[in-house]
Amino acid sequence: MEEKTIIILGAGFSGVFTAMHLSRKLSGDTQVNIKLVNKDPFFTYKTRLHEVIGGRIRPEEAVHDLKTLFKSYKNVEIIVDEMKRIDEREQYVMTESQKIPYEYLVLAMGGEPNDFGIEGVSEYGFTMWSWKEAVRIRKHILTMVEQAAKETDPKKRQAMLHFVICGGGLTGIEIMGELVEWKPQLEKNFGLEENEISLSLVEASPTILPALPAKESQRVEAYFAENQVNLMTEASVSKVTFDSVEIKGQEPLQTYSLIWTAGVKANSDVEDLEVEFGKAGRITTSGTMSAQNMKKIYVVGDLVHYEDASGTALPQNAQTAEQTAKTAAENIAAELRPEFKSTLHENKQKGTIVSVGAQFGVGYLMNLVHIKGPIAVTMKHLVNLMTWGQMKSMSNLTKYLKQELTASKQNRYLS
Repeated sequence: MEEKTIIILGAGFSGVFTAMHLSRKLSGDTQVNIKLVNKDPFFTYKTRLHEVIGGRIRPEEAVHDLKTLFKSYKNVEIIVDEMKRIDEREQYVMTESQKIPYEYLVLAMGGEPNDFGIEGVSEYGFTMWSWKEAVRIRKHILTMVEQAAKETDPKKRQAMLHFVICGGGLTGIEIMGELVEWKPQLEKNFGLEENEISLSLVEASPTILPALPAKESQRVEAYFAENQVNLMTEASVSKVTFDSVEIKGQEPLQTYSLIWTAGVKANSDVEDLEVEFGKAGRITTSGTMSAQNMKKIYVVGDLVHYEDASGTALPQNAQTAEQTAKTAAENIAAELRPEFKSTLHENKQKGTIVSVGAQFGVGYLMNLVHIKGPIAVTMKHLVNLMTWGQMKSMSNLTKYLKQELTASKQNRYLS
């Protein structure tokens, strides 16, 4: 039998899970090579980046060495390289350093921030889609607070201590939750007055957390009100400058710090492919997770545009990443080995939990149960522990437990 190569581009949740599922399915098959290509040598646990921003964990605690993570997966080769071009006709991937032919290709590069063409967002705003961006935001916050403590101009000082988040979805809410808890410590450590740091969250829709029931939105809104967060709904950003955020029909917000979480689109690396595209540049797939009319190319995670029988598109979250990875892996394995059967994707969302800092959270589980407070926080930890369990990484599971047990609301990192 001729050797066959499966290339997986991207080592986020969907890429890592695809590689692991394929490795287990094709264990012992020496004729199949699985190559996981990623520009960084690490896997980023993206759903913990808000903790990095707010000083709850150290930056290095949100990234995990890929070769260590895949140490027990002997049939997976980690290639640290940057993809430059895909030739779907000749079936090869060109990276910075090599040309890699493939039998099957899995696109797992995820998404990227969408600024909707609003003037100044890309120039003056801070997007939050990678570990490096999270570290950059954290450093910026600390720099602003340190410089403001020495600033004598009241207006400039006030703007320096005003932190604005645009986007009331899960990411924006979780970052704001961290800032709410970090704020008193920053004020104390840098000699500021109580509540001198101000926080604003701007959302264009009538409500925050549109993916959850109104009950969860209301609970978070009440929590923010208790903690002096300026929540602005039905507020559309029209322009961003060096020291302000302009909002249609309202007075501009004076700030040097805009964190942009208002939109996500498909990774631009796929835009030149001869595939069918759906909403926000995502790739339309069949129920097997193969790109529409492209049997050798599979799509997983945030790149997928797939609608179930009811016409509901898959949400962009970690559950979808894992589930689409499993579907793609099962169907690739079925193509390679006759003992495996092809399968169609089933969207099995178990619910959503939002951590609003280390001590508060909300959630809606199984389309039935509303949870909040310590119960939601505990459930979020259990979900993360289960993820490490699915990856069969006991070392990272243990590290996670240690990190979260030592993390606290009061004593966050200041470096």
